[in-house]
Amino acid sequence: AAAYLAVMGPDGPPVFLGQQQNLTVSGGGQLDLTAPVLGRGPLFYQWRLGTENIPGANGFTLHITGLNAGHGGAYSVIVSNVVDGVLHAITNTV
Repeated sequence: AAAYLAVMGPDGPPVFLGQQQNLTVSGGGQLDLTAPVLGRGPLFYQWRLGTENIPGANGFTLHITGLNAGHGGAYSVIVSNVVDGVLHAITNTV
């Protein structure tokens, strides 16, 4: 699983520090991705698979169990705050 640390100025948007990763997980296993972000809150999270939002996946961590071939692809998290409407994303390929 990947973890990212973000640093920002007191009134700026979240900024990720980290790199994209390719992850290999076993069928039936689990996936845990986290996106710790420091920034002026509130912070808004939306996890995506490809170009689609994952319903209900709007927190700091993405946790999926019972992985199968349908779970493969590029995962990203978009984090925004009240300071900046720009969307910031980091992608992991599973």
